Amino acid sequence: MDVTNDGMKKFRDRLLALRGHKTQKEVAADIGMTAASIGYYENGNRKPDITVLLKLAKYYNVSCDYLLGISDTKSPDTNTQGFMGKTGLSEKAIEKIYDLNTKNYATGNIDTLSLLIEDCNFPYLLSLISGYVVANDSKESSVDIGNARTSIKETDLTKAAIQNTIIDIADRIRNAYSARYKTVDERLDDILTEKIIDRAKEQYSQGKMSKREFDEACREYSEGNFEYDMKIHS
Repeated sequence: MDVTNDGMKKFRDRLLALRGHKTQKEVAADIGMTAASIGYYENGNRKPDITVLLKLAKYYNVSCDYLLGISDTKSPDTNTQGFMGKTGLSEKAIEKIYDLNTKNYATGNIDTLSLLIEDCNFPYLLSLISGYVVANDSKESSVDIGNARTSIKETDLTKAAIQNTIIDIADRIRNAYSARYKTVDERLDDILTEKIIDRAKEQYSQGKMSKREFDEACREYSEGNFEYDMKIHS
């Protein structure tokens, strides 16, 4: 395998970092190589062939590109690599998002994250936080508070703006949840109405209900009076 000097340096450095507290002997035993061979690769004295490269990548659960210094993405998962390429997010950030979606965290966290990112003020919130990170703590601005004019640190102004923006976004997310659940409830009512009217049609067709009772039942059900069904047919 043709590996450049720079690539060999990265390969050596990353191999050493991945081994961590394990000994060369332990790694060698795990993957079926000699400790001396592991030492040659970690010292940069030997270039890996494709078989060795695949063994090491599989053992450390990293991509071959990462080992060779072609990519800074450790994960061998192509979905993670693609997501990083499209979004520019770090590997750790993507792992956190995966965890929100797959692990037993509070219900709705991934939905809340989606609504947060979709919010019209999300880019503004990010710019405020970025500005706060690099803000000069000693710089002050004059602002009107009541009838008085006073000086306030710009970091404090930015912090207040961040808090207000977060609350503003949180209110919209809360309203979005309310609208979503209301829509679901309404849909459930529609389904229940359809089922009960189908039941009334069946009873009417079997002669268990008069035309007047059937019309009255349909009217009550359509208006959401589901107790009517219990009263007439329980």
